[in-house]
Amino acid sequence: MVKVSSDFDGGAISFINADKADNIQLEINKDNQSCTRQWFYFAVESISGTLQRIRLVNADKVSFSGAWDGYQAFASYDNQSWFRIDTQYQDGELVLTLEAKASKVYYAYFVPYPLTRQTALLQHVASMPAAQLEVLGQTAQGRDISLLRIGSASAEAKKIWLIARQHPGETMAQWIAEGVIWQLAEHFAAQHFSTAAVSFYIVANMNPDGAALGNHRTNANGINLNRHWATPDPLLCPEVYLVKQAMLKYGVDAFIDIHGDETLPYNFMMAEAEHPLASQLKQALAELDSNFQTEYDYSNVAVGCGAGSCGSSCGQQKATSFVDLQFGVPSLLLEASFKPLRQKAQAIPWDHRAAKQLGENLADTLLKIYAEIN
Repeated sequence: MVKVSSDFDGGAISFINADKADNIQLEINKDNQSCTRQWFYFAVESISGTLQRIRLVNADKVSFSGAWDGYQAFASYDNQSWFRIDTQYQDGELVLTLEAKASKVYYAYFVPYPLTRQTALLQHVASMPAAQLEVLGQTAQGRDISLLRIGSASAEAKKIWLIARQHPGETMAQWIAEGVIWQLAEHFAAQHFSTAAVSFYIVANMNPDGAALGNHRTNANGINLNRHWATPDPLLCPEVYLVKQAMLKYGVDAFIDIHGDETLPYNFMMAEAEHPLASQLKQALAELDSNFQTEYDYSNVAVGCGAGSCGSSCGQQKATSFVDLQFGVPSLLLEASFKPLRQKAQAIPWDHRAAKQLGENLADTLLKIYAEIN
């Protein structure tokens, strides 16, 4: 007997047929209030040692048509340790194949980042002397929008903002944010505040409702948060409204918005406007982390913007644009891939562990740059 389930935090799939373990037929869901279709996360139970062959039969109907070229899905036996598996895109279907070594296997588009892990991390770090956790308000479904501040308490400190996971299916963004948080927490704890006068303002999960619902691109109201920074509606997208108000209250000296890219097999940064610090940051991070590069980005590789709702949302104001126009400071987009990375024509490992390491290296790079400035 084969059982398919997705009734857990972030789970998303539609069942068609599972009469045989080697011919399981499923469909990728749309977001709960949107036409976006991309994220999947589910579990399959069968006899241990059984070949599981899963056909995602509507893979040709997803929002990002180039997502499956060179892509490999993730699997886990315990929902903790994840690995890439054989994945083929053929005849409009995405086919996942695994010789299951346990009776239950989890599958996901990228390694999930559970809300329980987020809560534990924020509570632990907030107990440290150099950190402070502030709840800015609640989402439409009553979940907290949390702002973590780490660093100098000086009024003269430079204020560096990082936000992640405006699009909830881009889970690698929150793994990167976790790496940033841990590295900063260790740094300021060891330095006893005697570091560069800099304070980090971090929203590790901009879209907790979308994350819980298993949405890929939108919040509980079907809103693509990263298209509503001009005049965010406090009822439809309280997430953006609350974070924007906090930015205006505390000020911003630099900003990084962390995302995931479905089509490009590269990790990269793009600045909203030319700034020496942005160029310095990108070059320094590329030298420190082999999973980051500066050769390929949206300026020289053609990609679409993706559908954020039932219709195009390209051209509306994004977070990096708002920060650039409002504060006139370095404002950068960090994109990390869903796919195995292509560096010098070779695929290299890229998963949640590498994403966390990228976050740690990003934190170290920012600390070094601002120590030199001060």
